[in-house]
Amino acid sequence: MTKEKSQSILHLVLKRKWWDMIESGEKPDEYRDITSLYCSRLLVKGDWIYLKQYFEYDEEKILNAVKSDAQRAHMNIRWQHYDAVCFHRGYTNATMLYEFKGTSIGYGNPDWGAPKEKEVFIIKLGKRI
Repeated sequence: MTKEKSQSILHLVLKRKWWDMIESGEKPDEYRDITSLYCSRLLVKGDWIYLKQYFEYDEEKILNAVKSDAQRAHMNIRWQHYDAVCFHRGYTNATMLYEFKGTSIGYGNPDWGAPKEKEVFIIKLGKRI
């Protein structure tokens, strides 16, 4: 896969520690809190708009619905597809590109930056492009 403008790329900023772990291959996933910001980026846009309208913009209800596998399935809420993830080291020009292998919700590895006892978005990475 080459980096082309027609590809759908998820851009994420990393601190140096997580950058180094992903670059070395030690960390195969990236974690993000389940917030409105990341819901808007990781769920299909139309589904995200539907959720906001359905729950009348009540953020707590929306985020609880996103966290519930059963409710996501019942409401047919889908994950956004990306071809790749472009990581930026801080706010510098340093970038690296990885295959995007999907998104899920679960408990990540605290050694890799996931909070303990809190569900997060898990962004699965493939090989470096």
